[in-house]
Amino acid sequence: MKKIKLSKRLALIAGFVSSGKGVVDVGTDHGYVPIYLAQNGYQGKIYASDIREGPLSHAKKFAVEYGVAASIEFVLSDGLKAFSNRDFDTIIIAGMGGETIIHILENAWWIDKTFRLILQPQSKIADLSHWLYNNGFSIQDEALVKDAGRIYPVMYVQEKKSRAPFSDAEMYADRILLENHDPLLPEYLASLIKKLEHELQSKQKSKTVNTEELDHLQFALSGFYKMLEETHQW
Repeated sequence: MKKIKLSKRLALIAGFVSSGKGVVDVGTDHGYVPIYLAQNGYQGKIYASDIREGPLSHAKKFAVEYGVAASIEFVLSDGLKAFSNRDFDTIIIAGMGGETIIHILENAWWIDKTFRLILQPQSKIADLSHWLYNNGFSIQDEALVKDAGRIYPVMYVQEKKSRAPFSDAEMYADRILLENHDPLLPEYLASLIKKLEHELQSKQKSKTVNTEELDHLQFALSGFYKMLEETHQW
C-alpha cells in the first residue's frame, strides 16, 4: 500500500488523535488526515467532511489511491450540520479562521463535555480561546508547528478543568506552551508582539478609538514580553 506523508502541520494535528470510537475531520479538503489515520491503525469510525463537492470528490480519489477508501465515510456537510449521531468522540476543525470554528461549534448544539476537539485556527485565536472558556471547554494541551515558514497553534480541547481565567496574553498563547517549553514559543511570541504593536499603533491613530480594545492590546503586549522573559530561563 502506498503510504501517505503528511505536512508538519497535519502531522501534529493527526498526532493529537488518540484511540476512540470515531473521528470527524471537518473541512477535510484533500482528506489527508483521515487517510493517515486509516493507514495507521485507527480503530474507530473515520469521517471526512467538507462543505463542497469538489474537495470531497478529491478526497475520495486520494483515499482510493492510498487504498483506504473502504475505511472512510465521506460526508457533504456545512460544518457539523449533517452530524447528530454519536458514533464518534473526536472532532478535528483545522485550517479555518477562529470565527468560522466558533460558528461551526455554536451550530453543533449536541457537542458536550465528552467530546474531544482538535482545533487549528488560522486567525482570531484570542476570540476562539475566549469562546471556548465561556462555553465549558478548556485547552488541555497545545503545541506549535512551523510549516512553510508560518507558525500554527494546534489545540487539544475538552471539558473545562479548574484554571484561572485567561490573561489578555494567554488568549493568544496559552500558558501550556510555556509549561511544555515549546521550542517555537519565543519565535511565536515575537511574531505576536510585532502584529499587535502594529495593530495598537493603527488604533491609536484612529479617530474612533475604543478604549477597551486599546487596553486589551496593551495588556496582551505586556504579557507577551513577560512570557518571552520566562522562555529565556529554559
